[in-house]
Amino acid sequence: MVGILKPRRSLRLKDVKKVHYDESSDAGSVPDLELKPKHVKRKIKSSDDEDGYEPDREATPVDGSTPNRRVKRKVCMSEDARQRAVDKSPNKGACILSRLNDRTVQFCHVLPRATDSSVLASLEWWWGLTKTLNVDSHHNVAFLRGDLHVLWDRGDLLIAPMPDVVMRLLDKFTDSGRYNIWEVLEEEKFYSYSALPHPALANRQTREGFACKFDLIECVQSQAKPHFMILNAVMKIKENKKLWIKVLEAFYKRINLKADASRVVEGMVTLADLWTAPPPWDAQLVRNEDEPQELEDEPQEVEDEPQEAEDEPSLPIIIPTGIPRTPERPKAVVGPGGLVQDIGRESKTPEPEDQSCNSNLKSCAAQLTPTGPRCLLSLQDDKSVQCCHVVARSTTRKTRQTLAAWWGLVDFDINTPFNIFLLRADVHSMWDQGDLLFMPEPEVIKKFFAQSIVPIDVGMSLDEPFEVCDGPIHKYCVVAHRDVPDTEKNSAFRREFKTVGYVYSRVPPQFATYNAGLALSKGAGPANFVMALDAFYKEHKVNYNAIEILNETLQVFRRWIERKPRVLGMRRTARRRK
Repeated sequence: MVGILKPRRSLRLKDVKKVHYDESSDAGSVPDLELKPKHVKRKIKSSDDEDGYEPDREATPVDGSTPNRRVKRKVCMSEDARQRAVDKSPNKGACILSRLNDRTVQFCHVLPRATDSSVLASLEWWWGLTKTLNVDSHHNVAFLRGDLHVLWDRGDLLIAPMPDVVMRLLDKFTDSGRYNIWEVLEEEKFYSYSALPHPALANRQTREGFACKFDLIECVQSQAKPHFMILNAVMKIKENKKLWIKVLEAFYKRINLKADASRVVEGMVTLADLWTAPPPWDAQLVRNEDEPQELEDEPQEVEDEPQEAEDEPSLPIIIPTGIPRTPERPKAVVGPGGLVQDIGRESKTPEPEDQSCNSNLKSCAAQLTPTGPRCLLSLQDDKSVQCCHVVARSTTRKTRQTLAAWWGLVDFDINTPFNIFLLRADVHSMWDQGDLLFMPEPEVIKKFFAQSIVPIDVGMSLDEPFEVCDGPIHKYCVVAHRDVPDTEKNSAFRREFKTVGYVYSRVPPQFATYNAGLALSKGAGPANFVMALDAFYKEHKVNYNAIEILNETLQVFRRWIERKPRVLGMRRTARRRK
């Protein structure tokens, strides 16, 4: 058991009146140490890529006090922290499930960055840490493909340590003692975990080449430490303990592992409750008049030894505005602190009767699409399907007005359902990064190239409130960048764009042409996509030259963004011809 160390000095309490106590102190005699600092409002900038979001410094408390959270919300990990996680991972940053290693793989925090500071303080105490717990440590990071990351965060995917690790931790901590977590865990670079999908994902219908076959996976390996994974798993287990016990039993049976799933689950819940319990009062901070306000100096750690904390990013701490991005739902609480997991899988907040359909963009877009709420490519219908703006939300107002003039509009709302594709999260990421094109039919590109103004026809006015319409349905072919890797045929998580063929949508081809031209204007341009488009045309017997269509798409895009059409000059020319 770790001896009674001199507790670290918390920056959260630097403005609190200094307190002295002795062993006879009890909870009732200790004043409240938590102060709620005043905060100013923070401006939130809309962006299609939240990973690139750079926060304003307006979130700093106006009175100069330390925020009540030690977590940097909406702030990216530092490049050094990211590189450490990649170097320490077993597959150099590849997804632990799909084995893909491309730009769709994301850094996933096991213990959420939004964890309440009181819970972090409890964890630091019970784990015997002498430094501040850093949630950006590589010990707390796993790598998952974008869609799997969404499913994991939303509670549809559970990753749990193996039974022997859980039992070893349980045997050590059941006496409610304080132990150094690094001494309890064996010195292993990588740990094995079970990846368990929610039963609702088992019967999903997907397109050939986009299936997610969890039943082909046995154990996955990660550098993330099991004590973090236990806390994450328990957040989901407490939603429906019986269900996850059955799922874990089926997994153990499939891999021929003799273990009591019920005991493992109960052990993880017990550990989470112990670790998140408030520390005893005699472990609270002792502050003297002459003590400095910085953290204690710690000895330098030897390389290759377990680290309790890593260098934190230097970006400013951002305080949440308190406005929820989605309707609040019941939460399953882990321990007495702030570790929570959203529940209410089937329940949705009903729309008010007098509220228009514009309040739910995804629902409106689903009513326009022949595939409904499913991903346009994979045909999945789960929480990983997202709204994807064809003309990006970051498009400037000046550019939107220029485009509207070319398209015969006064102006258009960037959030119109006709500007939305429904795509799986990883496909969405590829599309935003310019690795995918949704190409209209060649005849449409030829028409746009020959014409000046190309009015949009969707069967209704884009300026009117949304109504379900029977407007024209357009046909698109999906073309992938030449650097997009192919997945193996026996892979459990395939992603083959060659198997898609044509997709159908009511998104106007003007929007898709603009998006494709934007992607073609970067890097090597049409050369990045010509081989894939040429192969598609040959397979579907389309008698057009791929490079010619791509070049004309790029020229149309450049014409649309350079300036507004010269309508007056066109009218004069027409009068002279008459």
